[in-house]
Amino acid sequence: MNVTQIRLAKTAKKLIEKNGRSITIIKSKDTNTDATKPWRKNDNPWVGGTEVVVVGVFVNPKSASDLGTGESLVAGMLLDSRYKYVLIAEDSAPGNDYASFDYLKDGSDIWKIKHTEVLKPGEKVILHLMELEQ
Repeated sequence: MNVTQIRLAKTAKKLIEKNGRSITIIKSKDTNTDATKPWRKNDNPWVGGTEVVVVGVFVNPKSASDLGTGESLVAGMLLDSRYKYVLIAEDSAPGNDYASFDYLKDGSDIWKIKHTEVLKPGEKVILHLMELEQ
């Protein structure tokens, strides 16, 4: 790992912590709420799962599109506004495989994590970009 990657990671963490807010990333609980009814889904899959509290910064879909997420705009209006995007610095909670997490809690709002990408310009992961869906 070179010095430039370390500096980039520190800068990303500093900027996200300065401009972001506390969010909780949740890996859903696999077991059903009622063990006597295994055919039923868990009523609240985000309750009782693994939680990681990090600082994330939300970016508007146009900015996320500029990062290469593939969203398209027509006459300045987003075609599908159900989506949000959040950036998380790897150094905020290193070693987590965010691709295995299912939900993001922002205050009282629960978002489904639709897609996760990493910015890794070398050996070191710098940022995680999550596409969220209501």
